[in-house]
Amino acid sequence: MDLTVLVKSLESGQFEASALEMPAYRVEAESRESAINALKNVLLDQVKDVEVLSLRLPVPVSPTVENPWQKLFGIFQDDPYFDEVVEIIQAEREALGDEEIDPAYYMPKVLNKLPVTLKPAAKQVDSAYTKPQDS
Repeated sequence: MDLTVLVKSLESGQFEASALEMPAYRVEAESRESAINALKNVLLDQVKDVEVLSLRLPVPVSPTVENPWQKLFGIFQDDPYFDEVVEIIQAEREALGDEEIDPAYYMPKVLNKLPVTLKPAAKQVDSAYTKPQDS
């Protein structure tokens, strides 16, 4: 069994040792090493007649809880312009390389390349990403 031991230097000059996984067990001693050894002895005494095992429990899924992203799956499957939009976005990503993209820079370029029928909806998205101009 692996445990994470916390050792704390106290104002009294003593050391306190405890196991993160078993916080009920704490010991104080004159030195760091003594505190660790004392904790080890206390814990060994507590687990000498104990069996340690892992238990996997199935977590029931409520039928009323659904993934909110599922509502969006397939919304563009019949959109004749979707492939073109994806190509534009991919071309922009490749042109910029690995540098971080500022949405205020990115969105207007995409909007200019979109088919006319998509521009009204895309402008709503753009307004959410465009930084306000300083006056």
